[in-house]
Parts: sequence; structure tokens; C-alpha cells
Amino acid sequence: MRCDTTMNNHTYGYIVMKRLKNAKRNLNLDADIVAYASHQAIANKLKHYILTTYFKPGIKDILNTSNLSLLITKSEIKLPSKYQSNIAQLDNYYSNCRYPSPLYEDIELHTAQTLFHSAKDIVDIINNRIILNDIAHLKRNWDDNNANPFPANLIEKCANLISQLEVQPFISPTACGAIQMEYEKENGDYLEFEVYPERIEVYQVINNIEHEETLTSSNYLNEVKQIVSDFLKCNPSKD
Repeated sequence: MRCDTTMNNHTYGYIVMKRLKNAKRNLNLDADIVAYASHQAIANKLKHYILTTYFKPGIKDILNTSNLSLLITKSEIKLPSKYQSNIAQLDNYYSNCRYPSPLYEDIELHTAQTLFHSAKDIVDIINNRIILNDIAHLKRNWDDNNANPFPANLIEKCANLISQLEVQPFISPTACGAIQMEYEKENGDYLEFEVYPERIEVYQVINNIEHEETLTSSNYLNEVKQIVSDFLKCNPSKD
């Protein structure tokens, strides 16, 4: 399937949502549809990112490919290592099939389901990279109250963080010069990181108990990963 290079980034974004919905509808029915749609969701989200982030020589050739490994390399997005095998499986599936009639034995349904969930996670990571790119391009007074733009080292720090997180946070800029990342559970538990170039302020509320701390070490990636993991695993107290 060759991509029409005249499509704009909004078109790619629409295709991503359409592919994911199609995969979800067939999640327990048709492994081939799920695998194909998962592959195309990632491919089009990467193209969406490339178009919204920068222009590079040969971009038409990039947009005409559906090889995920190549698109990831060209986008310069770092993904958690656990997704490498999923990307390879999806590329292998796509290169050996002609949707909707694969040229070889159908992919196992449970394998396709795993690839779909990985595809959703990867799309979430790329979505946050697009948000970070938007934040990086904010100019002085972006909030109409004299807020400063965000330095490149802070954007890079946040990009490194989201590339390591298995569950993506909601990201937003703040007028105080930090980029905020937050998680919230249905029961009201809340976790927030205010990321500055030199530190990370952590605030969380679990079972109505507040806790604050500041991370300043060079090991902040592992510290944040552990805090997020503990927060997501934490079960609400039962009365």
C-alpha cells in the first residue's frame, strides 16, 4: 500500500483512529484485520509526527513507505525496547501479506491481540511527542501573561521520560516554566510531575494522603519509572 504524499497531517491522524477502531471491532474475530490495522495505525501516526515535526530531504520517500522500522528511524523517536519485537512482527506480517488475503497461514489471534495493544501504546507515545513538539514551539507570552518559551534541554528531558514510560501521562505546559505530566485514576488517586531542566517536583494523592518530593539526581529516569509503576499498581483502600 503506497501512501498518497498529498495527504496532510490531519488526514494521517484520522486514518490512525479509523485503523484502531477497526482493529478493536475485530479483536476477537479476525486476526488478519487486527494485525493489518495495528500496523497501519502505527505507520500513519509516525507519518503524522514526521509531518508535524520537521521537513527533511526525501520526505516523500519516507511518507511512501509503510516499513515501521524505517519510519521510527527517520522520526528519531525512541521507543521502549520491549516494543522492538512487536515492530518486527508487524513489519514481517505486512511484508508477507496483501490485505485482506494473506499469502501465508493466518496469524494467531492471540498474537494479533498482543500486537494491537502494543500499537495503542506506541500511538500514545507518538501523540505525546507531537504535544511536546507543540510545546517546544511556544513563543514568549504564549499564555498572554509573559510566560517564557521552553528550553530545548527541557523538551529533550521530557522526551526521554515519555519514551521510558509504559503508560503515557497527560502532558501540558505551565506558566512557571515546567512541563507537567499527570496521571489520575477513577478513584481520585492522582500523580503529577512538574519537570524542570534541573529537577522534577513530584506530587501525589493516594487514598486521600498527599505526598511531595523533589528529584534531582541523574537517575531521574529510573526514579520516575518506579514512581509511576508503584502508583499504577497501587490498589485503593477498602473500608
